[in-house]
Amino acid sequence: MSVPYDIAILGAGASGLMTAARLTGDGSVVLLEGNPRPGAKISVSGGGRCNLCNLHLDPQRYRGEAPFLHAVFSRYDQRWLRKWFQARGVATRPEKGGQLFCVEGTEAALRALRRASERARLMPGWRVTDVRREAEGFRILGEGGRSLRPVGWWSPAED
Repeated sequence: MSVPYDIAILGAGASGLMTAARLTGDGSVVLLEGNPRPGAKISVSGGGRCNLCNLHLDPQRYRGEAPFLHAVFSRYDQRWLRKWFQARGVATRPEKGGQLFCVEGTEAALRALRRASERARLMPGWRVTDVRREAEGFRILGEGGRSLRPVGWWSPAED
């Protein structure tokens, strides 16, 4: 089966779900998740108590290009994340060491992420095997002969 999408997100973990939540107003979004359900690793973060982030985030503690990391952290920092969850009814609590936990546990955080990203099409059990650039965009191939055709294409003239 081949269906066109504007945006394909590989992985429906915390980052994939949040990305989908932030993008679902911008076009047709699909979340490809290899596991049977989204957010599997969220359930075990912080020993099963859902460690959302650290209150002392510092881009220098992460690998990557410094300008990119600074741009991301200046827009989406720990205060932003805490407000985002609180706006969706998920209470948070800082603990020793600056870790920020979800008061109600992992399921509350996962529900908030799923609700916020529900406009994206979730495809669980979709294991990606290859991504190929084609003239019209990118083709994503999955196990069992699955295929998503041109995604992520834009014209340089539109930039």
